[in-house]
Amino acid sequence: MKKPAVILAIILSICVISSCNSNGAGGGGGSKSGEESSTGGSGSGGGSGSGGGGSGSAAIGTIKTFWAQKATDNTWYSFAAELLASNSRCEVWAEQGSGVSNSTAQNVANTYNNNYTKMISNFGITFSTSVGSKDTMQLADWWLGNEDGKLCILLLDIIDNYSDINNAYVAGYFQPANFFGRNNCDMIYIDTYPGLQSSNISSTYSTLFHEMQHLMNFTTTLAKRSNIVGGNIMELNEMDLWIDEGLSSAAEWVYLGNHNNGRLGWYNSDPTGLIGKGNNFFLWGNRTGSGEGKHENAVLDDYATVYLFFQWLRIQTNSSIYKNIIGSEYSDYRAVVNAASIASNWETLLRDWLAANYIRSSTGLHGYKNETTLSSGITAHFTPPGNTNIGLFAGEGVYSKADPFTVPPSSDNIRYSGLNTALVTSGSFTGALLTYNVNTVKSTNHDTGVQSSSSETGVTTGFANIVQDSGSRSVQSAQINKPFPIGFSDMLRRNGYSGDSLTTTPLYHEFFDEW
Repeated sequence: MKKPAVILAIILSICVISSCNSNGAGGGGGSKSGEESSTGGSGSGGGSGSGGGGSGSAAIGTIKTFWAQKATDNTWYSFAAELLASNSRCEVWAEQGSGVSNSTAQNVANTYNNNYTKMISNFGITFSTSVGSKDTMQLADWWLGNEDGKLCILLLDIIDNYSDINNAYVAGYFQPANFFGRNNCDMIYIDTYPGLQSSNISSTYSTLFHEMQHLMNFTTTLAKRSNIVGGNIMELNEMDLWIDEGLSSAAEWVYLGNHNNGRLGWYNSDPTGLIGKGNNFFLWGNRTGSGEGKHENAVLDDYATVYLFFQWLRIQTNSSIYKNIIGSEYSDYRAVVNAASIASNWETLLRDWLAANYIRSSTGLHGYKNETTLSSGITAHFTPPGNTNIGLFAGEGVYSKADPFTVPPSSDNIRYSGLNTALVTSGSFTGALLTYNVNTVKSTNHDTGVQSSSSETGVTTGFANIVQDSGSRSVQSAQINKPFPIGFSDMLRRNGYSGDSLTTTPLYHEFFDEW
């Protein structure tokens, strides 16, 4: 394990040599070259590329002690795991007694191997180092991991209080602490129960690449968005949680090669009733809980809406959008605005996406173009009738029936637009009134990990609630996958733990202090 001074010296010597504007390969595949044969995973793609080899690879059957966290109380515990599969890019270890077979582990290894190049094409950056060029995953292994050239994938039954199909569970997680202590390697945790059950296997593979993006994002943050003074990490400008989760939701799409019906089904059915009241991704987790305006599953609204937003960004720009965002010098909404280049500011970008969910035009910004699963498969939700105003947090937007109505004037951070077959910025119109909050100022409570802002009151029409007319369109059926996979920190909060488990800055202090 490298000492902090060595890590920092390497960080300071790294420079990015590939433009973040270079074209990615989109979600497509590619011919495989020099890869292991695959028997697992539905994702396509692959391709040649270094990243394996390494030194000190363990033999199949090796037993090793690992550390993991409980999603019930955030404590660490150790256990023995066995190496069941390995290839040029990863090792797959399984908790002893988990019941994972060698063939299942090999399927995981093959799936990672066959989709590695696709992930690098969409989210990776090439870095120049003293020993040559390295992609993001190679960089993570070289100066943060154990330098074996392989990602460690650890299969275990994550302790999260899961009991039956109606419960939420943690499907996997990435923990930055493993770069600075604990397991001393670049690794991802993947759940075995219920994660590796046959009914959940596609979701589990999606989780692998969801977490891989988190690892790549964190590595890029260290290389590009950290403030280092006198050899000390003074500040880490990690990506806003909604951006990091948005990119990871996009990674699910990159792996699957098609849309996540669970996300779309959740959006369309709005089980919490809060999407229709404005809840979305911008303030991650702010409506999760109990009481007025909250729901224990509200974070799934965040996942559903951020999935749609990042799909809309790709459709409206090009396949390099995700690479451009992850490589930005900014860690907030500016990273998205600058990378998209389809709006001059966040206010316009937010408005156009919210408008797209109602108008669903086959051309232009206010729709999902020729992606029929989205253009004909989602429906906007109207606010409850009777009220002529609504409280909205930063980034939230709602629709209310206009029959007819006049576009109100802006007030503080609240903006309005008329929606029909096109955007209406003033005057009388019929269709829907879009009311949205363009505030970008928010705070994070590091005791709870919840983001928040002040609520502001906006005008709604108060007209009777209706279901949006889909015309000849076939609206995506409400397919809600059970059990519900949620994030590690989200599960901690559900289990009553008030702590931001994976906020990384305290971890650096913890593990630097150990040295």
